[in-house]
Amino acid sequence: MARLRHFAIVVKNLDESAAFYQKVFGVERVGEEHLEFGSGVYLSDGEVNLALLKYRSDAAAGVADSANFVGAHHFGFQVDDLDEVRNLIEANGGTFHFDLGDDETKVNFERKFKDPDGIIFDISQTGWLGTPGGVSDIIPPPRNKNPADNSAMQEPKGGSPTMALTTQSVLERIDQIHKEKPMYGHPLWTGMVENTFNLDQVRYLCKQHGGIPLHNQKYHGRLYVICPDPEWRELIAEVVYEESTGRIFSDGVSHHTLYLNYAKALGLGREEMYDPPYCGGVVAFQAYFEMICAKTFLEGVSAHMLAGEAAIPGLYGRIAGQLRKTFALDEEGVKYWTVHDTADAEHSDVGRRLLDQFATSQEDRQLVLKTVQQTIDIMHLMYDDIYRGVLELADKSAVA
Repeated sequence: MARLRHFAIVVKNLDESAAFYQKVFGVERVGEEHLEFGSGVYLSDGEVNLALLKYRSDAAAGVADSANFVGAHHFGFQVDDLDEVRNLIEANGGTFHFDLGDDETKVNFERKFKDPDGIIFDISQTGWLGTPGGVSDIIPPPRNKNPADNSAMQEPKGGSPTMALTTQSVLERIDQIHKEKPMYGHPLWTGMVENTFNLDQVRYLCKQHGGIPLHNQKYHGRLYVICPDPEWRELIAEVVYEESTGRIFSDGVSHHTLYLNYAKALGLGREEMYDPPYCGGVVAFQAYFEMICAKTFLEGVSAHMLAGEAAIPGLYGRIAGQLRKTFALDEEGVKYWTVHDTADAEHSDVGRRLLDQFATSQEDRQLVLKTVQQTIDIMHLMYDDIYRGVLELADKSAVA
């Protein structure tokens, strides 16, 4: 006989609603999940699972305007045989909706149906968090409340359970990587913002940093060539077009020209900018960046847009302000910095949209995180080497 073991309601605030039912009825908070299409907090009295839900997808919710829907949503029966009950449901006018979960032997797996009136209900052979019997008695402890750490559980072959990555959790982890190793946190860039460098030091930094914007065709161009899909290739083409012509953000001035204008405002000539004696960190980064942008499209997008350009918005505007104040640079002289505050935010968003469509497997998402971390690490090695050169100039000035 089937057992009624699960009720699901959609609420405005998961934690506030959970606290209400816990305080009033003494139910226990037994777990939570945060998936691409919504989040859930699970409560139990020891017999029945009450799921508090917040949807982000109309298709998954089965209702229009799911982001604003509040109320009773569905219920579930624990059954002895999924296939047998499915046949009964369909023989009596019910229709299959979708499976929630990849493994029907795992707790919280649901096979969703609609009854003849279109009402959603679930069946599960293993039950839900907090229901008696089956594998629900040996589930892992409640998960961390941080959504970045709460993707669906997966158990790899021959190993202990690991957390399955979703697009959202990958993006949250990328944000955390940037927070742990921010561009502005490096003394090279805090020095630029806080005006601790003299003109010779800023000129040296200008020459070294030029190893990136003055050679962008080696990076953007490779991404375009290896892009496997026409729609994505169009998006990358917009990035290449803007960098090469400046006709979207910078009034028809290419981004390499913007950088040369910045160098000119500091008193540096065009010839000395294209082939200066780069430090080892810049040469290593150039080699890495050329390689990764040509390796696979997913790795190139991750390195270029999710690691490199995602670190820039907000910082470059502050650098432009300090350059105006300290060295009296005009708008043409700082436009490279102000334009990139806007343009790179746009480019980074393109990268995120591509990630949502392109990184479809767990292996893809792990590769994205590995590439972002690797790229930021080597960027900081480059900053370290440039900063050593900046400090050497300060020492020479002090001796003189």
